[in-house]
Amino acid sequence: MSNEKRSSINTSIFEVQNSLHDFQSRLPSLTKTSNATTAGNDVHAFGPVNIDKVRHEFKQQIDQLRSICSQFESDVGDMMSAGTDPAFKKHFTQLKDQATLQSTVLLIDQQLQQSASCLDKALNNKPAYSAQDKADQLEKLAKSMGLVSFIDTSQQDELGKSVTTITLGGTAIVIDIDIQSGGHVQRAKVTFVPEHLQNDQDEKLDSLLTSHLQENHTSRFKQNLEMLALLDRLNVAHAPMDFFVTVRHLFQDLKTITEQESLQVSNQLSQVLMEGHGIPCLNLSSPGIAITYWMTQKTLKTCDWDQVAKDMEQNKRPLGLLPACSLIIGFEASMTQRQYLPPERSSYLVDFQEAEETILHDGSGLKIIHEPKSPSFMPPLRFVKPSSATTKAPTIPVRFVAKLPTPLPASDTVIQKIMEMTGMANKKESMPVTVPLERSSALSLEELLIHGFLVDDDKSAPFRSTSLTWLKTSDESLDQQYEWLAYTGSTGKLIHRIPFQHPAQLFGIVQVLRQQHMFNDLFHTLFNDNTYTAGKKLAKPNKSVSLDHILHSKFCLTHRTKTRLTFFLLLTDWNSGARRTGATCRSDKRECA
Repeated sequence: MSNEKRSSINTSIFEVQNSLHDFQSRLPSLTKTSNATTAGNDVHAFGPVNIDKVRHEFKQQIDQLRSICSQFESDVGDMMSAGTDPAFKKHFTQLKDQATLQSTVLLIDQQLQQSASCLDKALNNKPAYSAQDKADQLEKLAKSMGLVSFIDTSQQDELGKSVTTITLGGTAIVIDIDIQSGGHVQRAKVTFVPEHLQNDQDEKLDSLLTSHLQENHTSRFKQNLEMLALLDRLNVAHAPMDFFVTVRHLFQDLKTITEQESLQVSNQLSQVLMEGHGIPCLNLSSPGIAITYWMTQKTLKTCDWDQVAKDMEQNKRPLGLLPACSLIIGFEASMTQRQYLPPERSSYLVDFQEAEETILHDGSGLKIIHEPKSPSFMPPLRFVKPSSATTKAPTIPVRFVAKLPTPLPASDTVIQKIMEMTGMANKKESMPVTVPLERSSALSLEELLIHGFLVDDDKSAPFRSTSLTWLKTSDESLDQQYEWLAYTGSTGKLIHRIPFQHPAQLFGIVQVLRQQHMFNDLFHTLFNDNTYTAGKKLAKPNKSVSLDHILHSKFCLTHRTKTRLTFFLLLTDWNSGARRTGATCRSDKRECA
C-alpha cells in the first residue's frame, strides 16, 4: 500500500469534519448556544443551505473513506496470508505513529485556520481608518470568492488628494472601487469585459454597491459581490453557456409579462403586484432580478404608485417597491442535469403574436408548455422548453433558485404545495401537517411567527409550558386580551430559497407565498411586539361567550365593571380546515355587539 493511501485516511476524516463544521456555520440555529432553536425549521429542501449538494458531497467523502478502509483491509489480509506476522506488526506500528503525527499536524493546521478566520473577521468588521485598510479588507474578500485583485495608489481626485483604486476581477466582470485616504469609499463601478455584455452596464448596480460600501454594510456587500462572482464562475465552468445573458433575457420576459398585465388592469401596478406575476426589477436591492409580489395593506395604500411607474419608465430603481416582499432569482448547483435554451433562442416566453407551428418546426428541438396557473385577468402564458431529445440545448448541473431576502415562516401544507409545483415531490409523498408535542423538536408555525420578539424566559418553550398573553388596546374599540390555551402541533418551516425548474412555475410559487403572507399578516395584527405583555399575568376573564353565540347572535353587556369575553380565534389552514386557538377579549366599555 502506498504512502499516499496510508496517510489519506486521516485527511479524509478531517475533510468530513470540516464539511460538517462548514454546514453548521451556514446554519447558526445549529449552534449549541441557541436557546429556542429553529434548526428543525431550517433543515429542509427550502432551507438556507442546498441540502442536495451537501448530501452529495458528504456521500462522496464517506465513499472515499470506505474505499480507503477496504483497501487497507485487503492489504492487511495479503500480508497475513503471506506469513509475515513480525513484519506486519512493525509495519502496523509505523502506521500508528505516522497517523498520530499526521493527526496532530492536521489538528494544528485546522486550529490555525480557525484562528486566522476569526482574526480576519474581526479585522473586516472594524472601521477602516485608511485606504490601505479598506483595500486589504476588499482584497481578502475577493480572494475568498475566486476573484483576482490589483491595487493602484497612483491616482488623485480633482482636489489633488490621493485615491487608492482596488480592482476586483473575474472572467466577465471587473469592479473598480475608489477609496479616499481616510478609508471612505468614493465609488464602485462594475464593468463587463465581453463585447456582447457592453449594453448590460447599469448605473443602478454601481449605485447599489457604492451605497453598501459607504454605509459599511459589509455583509450585504459580501452577499452582492458573491452573486456576481457566482455568475462569473458558472460562465467559466459551463462555457459556452452565458449566465449573464440568461439573466438579461429572463428579465426581458418578465418585463414583457408585467407590461401586458398592466394593460389588462388599466395600469394599476398595485393589482399587478398583488394578483399578477409580480413586478420584476433589475438591481433593486441586490444584483440581478428581483420579483416583487406582495405588500401589507398599509404599505400598499401609502406607496406612491405614480412614482414607481415613472421610475420604471426611466430605468431607475423604484424605491417605492423596496418594502415589498420579493424573490431574488439566481442559480445553484443541481444533482441532476438541467436543460437551458439553445443559443438561437433567447426568450422563454412565447410572444403573444408568435405562432406555435413556427417554433415546433424550426428545428430547434423546443416544445410549447402552458402555465399550470395564471392570474384571473390573464389567460395562461405560453413558454418554450427544450425537449429531452434535443442536442442543441445546453445541459448542465445547475438549476434556477428563488431566494427570499427575509425567511418566510410557512406551514408544511404550503411547503408541500410548492414542492409539488416545482417537481420536487408528488402528491403521494405528502408530509404530516401536525406533530404531537412529545415528538416535535422544531418550533410550530405559530411559534415561528412570534419567535422574534419573545423575552428570553418565554423562548424556552413558547405555547407549550407557558401561558403567553397579548393585550391589544384601542381608543376606537374594545381592549382585547389574547391568551394561548393549548399547543396545536401545527408544523412549520422557514422558507429561505425555492429551487425551480422553469420560469413557467414562478406564478404558482408567488401565489402560494401570497397566501402564506396574508395569513402571517393577519396573525401579526393580534400577536406582535406591541401587544405582547412579556410574561405579565392579567386577571382571568369573568364572562365567557361561545363561538357559536358570537357568530349566530347579538349580545349586549351593560356591566358597570370591567368585562371580558372569551372566544376562539380561527386560524385557517388551507388544506386541513380550521384550527382553534383560545383567546380572551377584555372591554372597559359598557356595551358591545
